[in-house]
Amino acid sequence: MNLPRWTAYAALAVLFAMAIVAVPKPSAQPSAAPLGALPEVSHPRLVVLGIDGMDPEILADVIARYPGQMPNFEQLAAEGGIHSLGTSTPPQSPVAWSNFITGRNPGGHGIYDFIHRNPMNRHAVPSTSTEGHTDEYTLWGDWQFPIDDVGESNRSGKAFWTLLAENGVPADIWRMPANFPVEAAKGLSFSGMMTPAIDSAYGEATLYTTDPFVATRIDYHKIIDDRDFLERNGVIRTHVRGPDADIDGVHGPSQALMKLYVDRDAGAVVIEIEDQRVVVEPGEWTEFMNVEFVTSDMDGKRVGGK
Repeated sequence: MNLPRWTAYAALAVLFAMAIVAVPKPSAQPSAAPLGALPEVSHPRLVVLGIDGMDPEILADVIARYPGQMPNFEQLAAEGGIHSLGTSTPPQSPVAWSNFITGRNPGGHGIYDFIHRNPMNRHAVPSTSTEGHTDEYTLWGDWQFPIDDVGESNRSGKAFWTLLAENGVPADIWRMPANFPVEAAKGLSFSGMMTPAIDSAYGEATLYTTDPFVATRIDYHKIIDDRDFLERNGVIRTHVRGPDADIDGVHGPSQALMKLYVDRDAGAVVIEIEDQRVVVEPGEWTEFMNVEFVTSDMDGKRVGGK
């Protein structure tokens, strides 16, 4: 039976599974506590890649029309084929990913859309989590910083990695959509889409580069290049961008100062933010760092506190 193509657009459309010899473990700490110590590996390792919104028919057509242009997908397709899968009803990403996570349909896990309505105040709230305590933090002047604490997961049913952990099977979960608040795994567990972010850009990273022309080659907006920092004697002084703020009629970004100590002979960089220092080599992840942002106007002059 051929399913309509639109059923795959907004949901999990294709999964690729392949056995691998080893999976490199990054140095990042888990965002949720593991359920137990990792046992010795006594079973084949498996990687499952989930791609949101990919149409398997378009993918097959592109591979056929442009051979050699998508070698990784071509290899995966040659090993396991490309198959059209049905998606959730309604075909919304949080719904489909919740289906994938729990093995239930929306009537079982309770997620029907990106948002739902609080019947008490009619506010739109995330569908995947309950509301927590909402408050405001008083700063200076008339400005208030809203604080919206997230409650518990609004999804019913156990995640498949929880079932694996209960049976002694470890699993690392990377950037799983609809996994916030994070459900722990017997390994690392990171949330992805539907994770709150201070700049409303979950899943986006800031690219730091010494190439001032990289922005003309890639379609991306969060780039800091050497026009925004200066290296002197192996030290780069730059910043981490925080959320924008409106303070006494002045609109400007917040930021945290960051220094990078570059040792090209050793092939390493020391990242310094406030009193925290982390040494990182190419290809490594750092541990998580707590950052306090200072508000400033568009000229970089400090106009507020932390």
